[in-house]
Amino acid sequence: MSHRGASASQHLITFTAGAAIAEGAAVKCDSTANQVVVAGNNELAIGIAMVAATAAGDLVSVALAAPCVDAKANAAISYGDSVQSVASTGLIGTAASGEWAIGIALEAATAQNDFITILLGLHSVI
Repeated sequence: MSHRGASASQHLITFTAGAAIAEGAAVKCDSTANQVVVAGNNELAIGIAMVAATAAGDLVSVALAAPCVDAKANAAISYGDSVQSVASTGLIGTAASGEWAIGIALEAATAQNDFITILLGLHSVI
């Protein structure tokens, strides 16, 4: 998923399915990096599956709900974390429950100053 910058052409990304997914289903980040599963009621969906996945491990193209950008991490961030600006640096960090987030990490950061892809979307973390 190495694409730097932002453009309209980056609204379709291929992920690995964590389970069977119907074409047209809303999906969310799974606990495994670069993997998606069906999003349930009141879960933070990242987009819509454009093709069906019949089983875990299948590749599924996802039309993302918003544009993606690359952002610099303040510290380690896990795939699927809601992220926000860190006051002391302005870099991106993991948002906690009850806080506002600017997006969702579509890649993991292992250290400060790593660039990772963020799906933009202002939301409150539940």
